[in-house]
Amino acid sequence: MNTEEETASVTLMILAEDLEPIEISSQFQLEPSQAWRHGEEKQRAVGTYYDWGGWKLISENKDLAHEDQISEWVHKPEGKEERFQSLDDRRRKNLWIGIR
Repeated sequence: MNTEEETASVTLMILAEDLEPIEISSQFQLEPSQAWRHGEEKQRAVGTYYDWGGWKLISENKDLAHEDQISEWVHKPEGKEERFQSLDDRRRKNLWIGIR
């Protein structure tokens, strides 16, 4: 478990100018924590718009130590490796690990 001084978050993020979030959800059979399309207004910055589409899945249990959250992510893509690799080069794929 994380201490009060430490917060851990693990996020899978897929970005592309022409990304359609529903296609990513369907392909991976996962629902994102947050998703947006190119040109949509940003929720936290009213009057500004996304320059690209995005699909973000944030670790569900932030109370776990970062090592345990990473361990959970090792199993999430099981059976989906080919789907992940099939995303073309226009889509940036990142696994973000943040610890505060």
